[in-house]
Amino acid sequence: MHRKNNKNIDCKELYLIIQLLKYQINKDTALNKQIGSLVADSSINFDEFLRLTKFHKVYTHIYEVAKELDCFPNEVIKKLRVLNVDNARKSLTQTYELKKLNKLFAEKNINFTVLKGQLLSVLLYKNTTQRSSKDIDILIEEDDIEKTVSIFEKDYTNLVPTDLPLKFIKPYTNHFSYKNKETNVIIEVHWKLFNNEYLALGFTESAKHSIVQTNISQVDFNRFSFNYKMLYCLMHGAIHQWFRLFWIRDMAQFCNNDEFNIVDILELAERFRVTRSVVSSLLLCNELFGVPEINEEMKLRLLNDRKIGTLLSLNLKAINGSKIHAGNCSFIERIQNKYKQLINSLLLQKGWKYKIAAFKKHFVSSNDIERFPLPERLFFLYIFLHPIFATVRWYRLRYKQ
Repeated sequence: MHRKNNKNIDCKELYLIIQLLKYQINKDTALNKQIGSLVADSSINFDEFLRLTKFHKVYTHIYEVAKELDCFPNEVIKKLRVLNVDNARKSLTQTYELKKLNKLFAEKNINFTVLKGQLLSVLLYKNTTQRSSKDIDILIEEDDIEKTVSIFEKDYTNLVPTDLPLKFIKPYTNHFSYKNKETNVIIEVHWKLFNNEYLALGFTESAKHSIVQTNISQVDFNRFSFNYKMLYCLMHGAIHQWFRLFWIRDMAQFCNNDEFNIVDILELAERFRVTRSVVSSLLLCNELFGVPEINEEMKLRLLNDRKIGTLLSLNLKAINGSKIHAGNCSFIERIQNKYKQLINSLLLQKGWKYKIAAFKKHFVSSNDIERFPLPERLFFLYIFLHPIFATVRWYRLRYKQ
């Protein structure tokens, strides 16, 4: 099969998904015939197509396009419809939970900012159900952590239970996770945007001064202004190597928004020293979906930094592959995956302080601290102890001990 674009995608089912998303974004009628040929290809495995659609969390988008083009088998359309109905139900429950949180936090006099989830779906797609979200992400002030924890003591389950004092937890994580015992909605409460305090240094505080509001079901919620919201989503996707397509689909939507200006985004990226991360992410979006528009001369200039090209290649490989689950992979595969994540982290930004913090993120965990608490001045020893602790955890998970 000849593929003029997306030559790095070697899976037919994934390639079809990308072409469907590209059609949705650009409404390029020239893609109709190509998509029809792909769907009619007898070698296409629709079970794998559906699995990848679920894995990449783009079934809301794919269902919309599949209905419009009317070339898919009825059974595939039915299964996509079921996924969309389930997502709509989940989205409505999350919207209810968000309104409940607004009331609970107001009672404690705590302000919070919604990071993704429902609010991002409204900002980008004008409704709460177009974007599939597994949880609600909110940002609070660090001084409000104790009060926030008290809010979740009764009706919520702490998904990362630990008896460690907050002074041990704060330096090595940036959020708590809770689940509503009745509705099973998951809430991630962040007090820092990034685990690495040197990544986009100063961005969190600056973003807090850009707060605007968006209305969801007659309630106003805080969010970052457009450029700060986009830069945060760019950095979030870059940290995770964009291994799920729905993040980069969101980025394409940002780029098609009337407020988008590539010069403004690049200037903001330069201000917070994350140009390499942002440029590689925008090039990835252009490679997959043709947005933002970047001419060949500009591409060559941006790719003068070889590390940007390396990041772009790593991101394409991550999308083309599948996430490794700790319980299903060998110890060697787990080490290889950890190594790839570390390399990606080290490439995202320059600076020796950032690089040291990146090593800490990958080789120090709250699990290690809980197993063997050390005085804070000796925390650096966890870097050397982590391989031992990680091996024990992998072995127990693998063999259900």
